Amino acid sequence: MKRVAIALIAAMLPALGLAQAFPLGVVKILVPFPAGNGADFAGRAVAASLANALAVLVQVNSRPGSDGIIGMDAVANAPDGHTHGIATSFRQGRGPR
Repeated sequence: MKRVAIALIAAMLPALGLAQAFPLGVVKILVPFPAGNGADFAGRAVAASLANALAVLVQVNSRPGSDGIIGMDAVANAPDGHTHGIATSFRQGRGPR
């Protein structure tokens, strides 16, 4: 029984070292469609829920153009890890250009 307790404690120790503060800044949600679209409405609903859950500022930005490619490229090339995107199933299943 003593070995089991030691093994359980040893298994839980690495989780303490991985705890990180998130987010460190403003969380951005990019919508690759014009404002007023259904995806824009969904992005704003997600932003409100995320802001309440994490107690942080969440910005919703529209990046329309090129059938959503401009917005998704901005999400893919965001350097900070705090930029997320709202996409429809068509944009997710689309092949490379």
